[in-house]
Amino acid sequence: MHNRYPALILLLILVFASACAPTRLVKPLAKHQKVINASIGGPVVHFSGLVIPTPFTTVTGAYGLTDKTTVFGSLHPTSALFGVFQMDAGMVQQLSAQKKWLPGLTTSPVLNFATSGKDTKLWPQLDVNAYWNYKQRPNFFYAGVSTWFEFAAVKAHNEVQSQHVFPNFQLGHSWIKPKADYQVEVKYLGSNFSNRDIVVDYVGVARKGALGVYFSFSKKF
Repeated sequence: MHNRYPALILLLILVFASACAPTRLVKPLAKHQKVINASIGGPVVHFSGLVIPTPFTTVTGAYGLTDKTTVFGSLHPTSALFGVFQMDAGMVQQLSAQKKWLPGLTTSPVLNFATSGKDTKLWPQLDVNAYWNYKQRPNFFYAGVSTWFEFAAVKAHNEVQSQHVFPNFQLGHSWIKPKADYQVEVKYLGSNFSNRDIVVDYVGVARKGALGVYFSFSKKF
């Protein structure tokens, strides 16, 4: 079993970092609209005397089934470079539209999959976001929670998995253009996850979780 630990630990590090990718879509697309999205960023870490966001990448394709429902799928190229194939699929559903200063609400169930060949993980995720358009423009701020559910009974080194729900909190802004959108997001990842005495020196809050920074670009068709 010992020779499996490096692959498993690498898988868990990559999964924690890129599972907490930025919000793929906050709002549903228009019916029949298509989007290709690319993002870069990740948890902020101490590295060679610097404090930098890890450069994880995500590529997403999305399609508007209706004006209120969009489906999407993502691949994670950085994970693949380290021998971990990772993908996810989900949808964005409009719950309510914005009414003056009352925010619009959306939810996004996602199913994530990752494998290193020796070890495989499958975990669900549920996002809920509130958004505010402003000044009669399509640009908007948003805030929400992205919850990752861990069903495995054990983690690396056969330790008991004592935490099964990992809430992540996000704040962001989207700039909406006719043919392309731009997005910046700050995330507090794994807020109930201790980052003491682990392989990666994450920048968190009170030694909990990690702060993440992400930039995204979307091309609309």
